[in-house]
Amino acid sequence: VELFSLPRCFEGIFTTGCTAANFLSILSGRQYAGNKQGVDVAKDGVGAFSLKVISSTPHESIMKCLSLAGIGQNNFQHVPTVNNGSECMDAEALDKALAGMGNDTGKIVVASCGTVSGTAFDDLVDIRKVCDKYDAWMHVDGAFGIFERLITGSEGKTKGLEYADSIAFDCHKWLNIPYDCGVCLVRDIQYLKQSCHVDSPYFKSSGPEPDFLSLGIENSRRFRGFPVWVSLLGYGRMGITNWVKKDIKLARDFSVWLSASDKYDLVFYGGLNVVMFEPVRLLNSAVETSDQETLNLLRNINTRGVTYMNATTWDGKKVIRAAFSNYSTTVNDLQLIFQELNAIASSKMKSKE
Repeated sequence: VELFSLPRCFEGIFTTGCTAANFLSILSGRQYAGNKQGVDVAKDGVGAFSLKVISSTPHESIMKCLSLAGIGQNNFQHVPTVNNGSECMDAEALDKALAGMGNDTGKIVVASCGTVSGTAFDDLVDIRKVCDKYDAWMHVDGAFGIFERLITGSEGKTKGLEYADSIAFDCHKWLNIPYDCGVCLVRDIQYLKQSCHVDSPYFKSSGPEPDFLSLGIENSRRFRGFPVWVSLLGYGRMGITNWVKKDIKLARDFSVWLSASDKYDLVFYGGLNVVMFEPVRLLNSAVETSDQETLNLLRNINTRGVTYMNATTWDGKKVIRAAFSNYSTTVNDLQLIFQELNAIASSKMKSKE
């Protein structure tokens, strides 16, 4: 909470990762929505009322959460993005969507702080206003993008994060904690407790705070907070901020190199730590052919073992996604990536001769 300059009212629990943190957040929102309809969902189940989950560019884990929470993926409603080619939610479209649902439908809005490919940030201030208008729960998936807040503060891309009802993020990404470690934070801990609590006298502690088993999935769990505490103690806010800045600069430098390359095309760089690119596409080449060429390139990159990247989809085509998040990555590593990509391109040209 202190690291991200959030209000002290936020409480929560360490989880196995952001998927579990999203799941607990959805459960809390489900409980809140049920309470608004006079239903205790934890006891009476989701069949007792209507519930919709609304988002524009959610991570795939959100859909998994809808299945696990009994809400169902068919109760997800997509909201258009703003009309500028980005992945950001259109607050006006959200308003129209919620208005059309009526008062008898519970509503959970999932906003993004850094989408997985385009690293887009939703306008959390405007979304909060819409959520307040329709009594909707506002969840923010901050997986790795939440760390941008360390650079620009509460007035930057994450402005309005402090107004969320729940927040999920990973520690094994930009905090560089070993797998598995995520965090679920909720503004009002009662909804998380109501969702997870089962009365077990032999599990109870003697303190006034809720037992961890009443705030999470597991009854038995490892001490996930310890490596987080050690990292915060060892590097401090400034140390973590410095490696976030460094990774963003490396990503920016990579995008500049790609822009100047005659062998690769920069597809998109959103200003954070993720860069998307592809091999130069031949004019009039079929999408399927170009997609396969991109996947072949990715396989070659990863097989050589110098660097690792993954695939994603952008504007309907397969592209390569390079994400910079490790504290130890340096300019020298980026130079190795340049050398690798040049070597792969040269090898491909020789094979065609």
